[in-house]
Amino acid sequence: MFETSFFLSLIALYKKDISPWGSFLWSYPGWVFLVGFIGLCGSAAVVGRIFWKNWGAKHKEMSFTLIMNAVVLLAVGGGGELMVRMVKTQTVDGRDQVRERLLLPRDWERTRQHYQEVIEKASGDLSYLIYDAQLGWVVVDGRQSENGLYRSGKNGIRTREAGDIVERQPEKKLVALVGDSFTFGEEVVYDETWAVHLQQLLGNEFQVVNFGVPGYGVDQMYLRYMRDVLKWGPDIVIFGFISHDLIRSMTVYTFLNFPEWDSPYSKPRFVPASGGLQLLNSPTMQPQNIFSARAIADLPAIWHDPGYQESHWEHEWIHSSDLVRFIQARFPRRARLSTQSTDESVIDLNKRIVSMFLENAGNSKSIPLLAYLPSSEDFWTDRNGPTLGKVFFEALGHPYIDPTACLKDVAAGDRFVRGNGHYSGLGNAAVARCFASQVRRVSQQRGASSADTRNGAR
Repeated sequence: MFETSFFLSLIALYKKDISPWGSFLWSYPGWVFLVGFIGLCGSAAVVGRIFWKNWGAKHKEMSFTLIMNAVVLLAVGGGGELMVRMVKTQTVDGRDQVRERLLLPRDWERTRQHYQEVIEKASGDLSYLIYDAQLGWVVVDGRQSENGLYRSGKNGIRTREAGDIVERQPEKKLVALVGDSFTFGEEVVYDETWAVHLQQLLGNEFQVVNFGVPGYGVDQMYLRYMRDVLKWGPDIVIFGFISHDLIRSMTVYTFLNFPEWDSPYSKPRFVPASGGLQLLNSPTMQPQNIFSARAIADLPAIWHDPGYQESHWEHEWIHSSDLVRFIQARFPRRARLSTQSTDESVIDLNKRIVSMFLENAGNSKSIPLLAYLPSSEDFWTDRNGPTLGKVFFEALGHPYIDPTACLKDVAAGDRFVRGNGHYSGLGNAAVARCFASQVRRVSQQRGASSADTRNGAR
């Protein structure tokens, strides 16, 4: 009882964050600590009383009991250590794991070495993405990706052939698409993107230009619009994003939040400030400089990244034991007091960003169309409640396009690449059908409004 209560109390204390004791004691770890502490005091009193009464007459038996308990603890600890070391493997980016459970703390030196190699190889996504001081990363001008699927022209616009020149055609109504990889059209060839399908449906009266960039959050889309799209003077801007893009707005370093991307870039980060928003990590750090930092805590705006937890990188002498690291991963410490990663804070920040987009688009005489791009999670039959994206648009209170109904016209297995990736060619065609009707409707309304204005002037 004493030993169990002791370790129970230690684990519960380890999970305490910087919150006040009163708040901690009302949490689940706090209740565990109280139970462990009461058990510890009670069992210590009983054991102490037994030893006090019997030590003189039975000191040999007592000594043997203490020694055997110590031997059992050492055997259990040593066996556990050996087992963890035997089954431990490494991820691609050099992190230790046991059956997909990542061991803590993480090793900054290993992380640095891995991403320095990623930067040097420049393969995968890095074959067509490049560092950008204002946006974090952009599509490289005039480049073909390593897998041959993607080609770009000037301004990082996706084109049919590498180096194709896309220019504003004044006689046509320009429809600019701003978004992430779903807009860019990852995993499909150029002619299967919804941008191309939309162009075909709208006809020669319109010019559709795809400004989508893989991996972007809503904040980067807005910054991309302000810097690269606004100067084109688009008649209509489709600003489309998936639920996950809202979360990306809260992040700074992709390697912390999305290690599966194997991306060495950082991004700008808006934070609420008096009277509006403040932009941090701008200009963004070059990847080489990120992974040349002596310690991860030295990186700019690291404390504004929800993917960073100080305890996950703090190394002590006790972490030479892989068993301790496994226990730490199995019972992670409570997160530091923070409101930056709650659903409410995500929705609030992105509402401010989208509102700035709507205001600037209106001031530039463009018609802004907000679009919710459903991902595979929107079609999970076991979902409990709406996705974050649906909750966001409900809170925003602004009209938006939702092509979910159009996607449902496509067989479930044909909507996405591999069933849960990006839109397939058929999926993109369905999305384009939903958008085409909306683009024609707002374009006709704009034309009717302009005609009324001219007639009134006469």
